[in-house]
Amino acid sequence: MNGADKLRLLEELPMFEPRPKRTVKAPKTPEEHVQDAERLAKKNGGILPRTGWLKKSGYSALDANMRKRPELFAHISQKNDRGKTAEEWVPFVEKLAEEHDGVLPSSYWLKKNVCSGLSFCMRKRPELFAHILQDRKGKTPEEYVKIAEKLAKEHDGVLPSLIWPDGNHRALYGCIRRHPEVFAHIPRMVRGKVVTP
Repeated sequence: MNGADKLRLLEELPMFEPRPKRTVKAPKTPEEHVQDAERLAKKNGGILPRTGWLKKSGYSALDANMRKRPELFAHISQKNDRGKTAEEWVPFVEKLAEEHDGVLPSSYWLKKNVCSGLSFCMRKRPELFAHILQDRKGKTPEEYVKIAEKLAKEHDGVLPSLIWPDGNHRALYGCIRRHPEVFAHIPRMVRGKVVTP
């Protein structure tokens, strides 16, 4: 194809029209957001959905306005579990454990089925929930110490580094990072050097 053919093809192509200018909607006023909140609450049985739902459903501006001007939205009740204190969660957790044969489901289950706020409270204030037996999916630090000692024994008395061919011990290394004092007696390989206690 020579230059004349290319020019003829270009002439045959339809010309593109310029894009129309986008119109930008003016932001809603706080009063309009109050009307939206009242309408949503009415649809939801008189209770405004949680902030997470509002954001996922395209009402993030409404959520922001509720935070900036809470006095405008005081007359609308809202579903909100995040406001509970750790002390307020204890009776709920006791009842939940009772419903599950005396054992509270794992923190993963709690996050998926109840509320991530509860899981957060249990991590921050474990003394309040110590009397409740909980299903734990992972191993305890003491169990990981036995695994680390066995691995060190298999590798000439030194625990291999995290960058390791089989990659099956990520949880072990996570436990070592969280509880270094428990593993202090085991020599380990760090950045190509043996680190001894």
